[in-house]
Amino acid sequence: MKLWQRVVLAILAAAAAYALWRFPTTGIATTVIGACAAWLGRAVYRSKLAKNPTGENRDYSLRPVAAAAAKGLASLGAALLWAVLTAYTVRRGYVPDTWFGAGVLLAPALILLLLAAIYLLKAVLRFQFGGEKHPGG
Repeated sequence: MKLWQRVVLAILAAAAAYALWRFPTTGIATTVIGACAAWLGRAVYRSKLAKNPTGENRDYSLRPVAAAAAKGLASLGAALLWAVLTAYTVRRGYVPDTWFGAGVLLAPALILLLLAAIYLLKAVLRFQFGGEKHPGG
């Protein structure tokens, strides 16, 4: 990255930080600002303005990102469904209302939540830094 590009980026970052401190955002504006910041970070690596820490010539297609995000959201949905069904079985008295009874049934929900977090982190990292290019295309 050239010196003038670093200076411009630093000035813009300082101005954005001051604007957010002076005029705090709430609601959907916070989400939009976060998404724009992630997109800007991706653009910096994609345009080769800064060196990508995971290596050059990365694949920035959105298909691997969408696949990992879909797996993460599916795991999250399965974990929520499993937790609701477990609570229902405990409430109906099919499973004893003890730490052991509820814990045995909630362990898969915790595993699914961990799996969802891993897939969503993988999607974010693939979005930000790009994926590996495959020889076939």
